Amino acid sequence: MTVKSIVYKITSTILFFFILTACSNDQFKQEVQTLDSIVVQLDASNQKIETIDTLELQQIFNEIVENLKHIQNNPPADSISKEEAKFLTNYAKQRKTIINYLSNRPQIKKEIEFSLLQCKNLQNDLKGNKLDLTLGQEYFLREKTAANIIISHISETEVDINFLLNNYKNKKDSLELFYLEHQIKPLNFEEN
Repeated sequence: MTVKSIVYKITSTILFFFILTACSNDQFKQEVQTLDSIVVQLDASNQKIETIDTLELQQIFNEIVENLKHIQNNPPADSISKEEAKFLTNYAKQRKTIINYLSNRPQIKKEIEFSLLQCKNLQNDLKGNKLDLTLGQEYFLREKTAANIIISHISETEVDINFLLNNYKNKKDSLELFYLEHQIKPLNFEEN
């Protein structure tokens, strides 16, 4: 063997491994990009959870409970209309939205953190070619589905909480009118 043929074989082998590595790195290119996007969405979802004022929600919950107890202890002298009954029912239902969020918030945060970790670990595995094609795609679909469920749930929760917060002042004003119309001494309301 000549030096020229040895250099040729070494160069060919290095080129072969370079091409093989380059091709295999592109094997999961789309999945890695999608995981980048999912990580950004999960981070944004985490920010949404962080920006919801839990103290304000707790205060609203306490006001609702106080007002409902006050109405029970001081029932209207006359009957109430269907619209008023529907209003009071909707007013009371706000408790469920708040308590569900407050009680599930720690678990939601854990799910976000876990999904973020899983997506980042999977990205590293896919970039490092640690998984074969079938297994890589299977894990990718699993993590993508799980993350999308979390992201969707948080978006729905955010809409529900924002709706509640935006409409609470109106409901509070309507409750004051209810008190006046039915001659119930109102509780002291704090202006926000």
